[in-house]
Amino acid sequence: MERSINKATIYHSLVLSLIIIQLLSLIVPVNLTLLNAVLAIGVSILGIQSLSRSFQVATLIFFIAGLGLLSTTGLSINGLAMAITSMADIVVLLVVMQLFLIPVTIGNYQATVEAFMQKHIRGPKQTFTFVMIVTHLLSSILSMGTVAIVLSILGDSIKRQVKDATRFSATAVTRGFTLGTLWAPGAATIFLISTVTKVG
Repeated sequence: MERSINKATIYHSLVLSLIIIQLLSLIVPVNLTLLNAVLAIGVSILGIQSLSRSFQVATLIFFIAGLGLLSTTGLSINGLAMAITSMADIVVLLVVMQLFLIPVTIGNYQATVEAFMQKHIRGPKQTFTFVMIVTHLLSSILSMGTVAIVLSILGDSIKRQVKDATRFSATAVTRGFTLGTLWAPGAATIFLISTVTKVG
């Protein structure tokens, strides 16, 4: 009897392991780079399968270019491990940002927002503007974590007011998030760079 391997479960476990290792590296004076690299390879292999064809090609080109660059300086195991884990901090940061969904869910903000929208927001135009403004304001504070929170809070309300809710949400959130970079990228950018480079 063959056992079916759930790739999604393995993928999520690897990402969780990356987060735990990042947290441990703050308090344990042990070099966990090699373990981090092994987990990052697993995340890359399983994660690339969920990308569209064009993004897969772009990612592979990025990897090949990186290997080419590394080959000019010599391919040591430690150098390869450091290169592999160089982007792991960003993956961890994105996952941690999504933890903001926990207080949002517990606080039941969705019901309050839905009541507000039913009372004050009418039609697709007003809904689009409202979703875009909320996304725009939150993106200046939470950066990429905004997307999950906005869709969690406003998702059901949008479905009730708009026919093609998925496309509508994608467009409104994209525009609101992109506009956020026009005036308030500073705090999020500095925080991201500080986290990745570990420079205060």
